[in-house]
Amino acid sequence: MGTCGRPSPATEFELVRPVSSYGLSKLAAEKALAGANDRAMDLVILRIGNVFGPGSSFMIPSLAISLLRHDKYFRFFPCYKDQVFQLIYIDDVVEGIIKAVEGGHVAGTYILAGDEPMTAEGIMRMISEVLSIEFKLEPGGSWQHDYLRFRTRILRMISRADFLTFLMAGSELGPRRTFLIAKAKKGLGFSPRVSLRQGTAMTLDWARENMLNERR
Repeated sequence: MGTCGRPSPATEFELVRPVSSYGLSKLAAEKALAGANDRAMDLVILRIGNVFGPGSSFMIPSLAISLLRHDKYFRFFPCYKDQVFQLIYIDDVVEGIIKAVEGGHVAGTYILAGDEPMTAEGIMRMISEVLSIEFKLEPGGSWQHDYLRFRTRILRMISRADFLTFLMAGSELGPRRTFLIAKAKKGLGFSPRVSLRQGTAMTLDWARENMLNERR
């Protein structure tokens, strides 16, 4: 949803300002569907948060590998440690989509996200606890922030991105990655069932067998 200009969590009614080409493409899809919508068909738009879970290297496994290897994501960790993410477990996403399709609910736009916003530092500490690995946060330098801002601009110019640019997305604007899901709870009967720690533990169980051992 990008930066909305206020520190409070975003709702479906906020002005949407994507900070990446990926976000812009999703907004364009919303506008195209809204413009082509037939009044005889209810249009339901789901704005889904950052999805994680077994089978995907996104976020939890990637940060775990960074913690084990002390790679570039770990070296630049001080630059994005305060970024807030509101992850949602894959099973909760599936349940939310089913409710939206089969529930016969009122048409509209709904946010599907977890209900436990957490900073990158909090997520990394949780990962270290689950893996029983020491996590020591090293101080960063101003040159790191300058380098990452320059790197992000260059990658945007050539329409490329990676996990590091995702972690830093919109940092100059103070992005808001937290959302209110009250509308989805009321309109769809949606409520996340898997806590962030439970989802992290299950994801890391999968990662241990498929990713972590071979990358130590």
